[in-house]
Amino acid sequence: EPPPTLAVETKSKLQQSLIQATARLRVQDPNGASWGTGTVIDCRQGEALILTCGHIFRDSVGEGAIEVDLFGNTAAGRLAGQMVSYDLDRDLALVSVFTEADLDPVKIGPVGRPREVGEGVVTIGCDGGRDPTMHVSRVASVDKYLGPANVQVAGQPVQGRSGGGLFAIDGTLLGVCNAADPEDNEGLFAALPSIHEHLDEAGLAFVYRHVYPGTENELAGNTDTATVPHMPDAMPDFSFDRRNRADAVPTASSGPRSSDDVDHPMNGNQQEIQLVAPPLPVAIDNSEHSQSLTAGEQALLDHVRQHEGDAEVICIVRPRGASQSDSEVFMLQNASSNFVKRLSDAHKQGSGTRK
Repeated sequence: EPPPTLAVETKSKLQQSLIQATARLRVQDPNGASWGTGTVIDCRQGEALILTCGHIFRDSVGEGAIEVDLFGNTAAGRLAGQMVSYDLDRDLALVSVFTEADLDPVKIGPVGRPREVGEGVVTIGCDGGRDPTMHVSRVASVDKYLGPANVQVAGQPVQGRSGGGLFAIDGTLLGVCNAADPEDNEGLFAALPSIHEHLDEAGLAFVYRHVYPGTENELAGNTDTATVPHMPDAMPDFSFDRRNRADAVPTASSGPRSSDDVDHPMNGNQQEIQLVAPPLPVAIDNSEHSQSLTAGEQALLDHVRQHEGDAEVICIVRPRGASQSDSEVFMLQNASSNFVKRLSDAHKQGSGTRK
């Protein structure tokens, strides 16, 4: 069945809005680098959350440097991405970046949205690491492969489109590109149920439910939305990032792309599509130093980290219960990230001995 025919104006507007919500990812790994595509699904307080595939992080085990290019109206330069979570079983991942770019996140399809064979859809991807393009297609089959929920779309994706979004004609996100099936000339996409599950396990269900985090009746699946408050434009301090925010500030361009920088081949063989590597924890959390910190203490450390070694830190030291006259004042110029880590370590050790 041929792809749907879109009016020129409709196609142009859809392409513009989706490309502006698209990200190009370059992931460093022991074998060089992998290219992929992602979609901005939430943005608040200068932090954007990007949904992509998991397999581009297989070789780096989620520890490699992530470089992100955005395509919003004001996006410029390459940004340092930060791993939030990845799952090789569902073949999904979440990456965050800090940016002042003007981004308009896409809307994720709701729970229970039907997956219908023949539905007109579009896909977005960065072929071989180039700028994103849009392809118009149709859903060819649903859950053709065993494992997590999946859909198949007519037209085989090329390398670099891994992680790119699958969208309804109205721009709603329906899936994430996982692999190609050369035999049937189709693309395999992770479907909405898998995306919802991954966001749930990462503690980010509010991204697709559009309600306050932790609203009990909504998270329990209550369909009575009349009593559920809508997500405000500005939330209290909240970070998608599960690790050191200092590593996620904008960085300069890392230089021109090499012809050797390619995505992992997307293979249509069912055994390979099932991603036989054992699944890794959904949320990777290296911030062990923050476990004993209060919200205020963590906010202070985060604020110092964001200055990237250019902070002026003033410390007042005195014995507990002593008068102010016994105080010593230290002013530290250009506090380094190593100092912040040691300060956090010292707090952790001290909090364990307090009565």
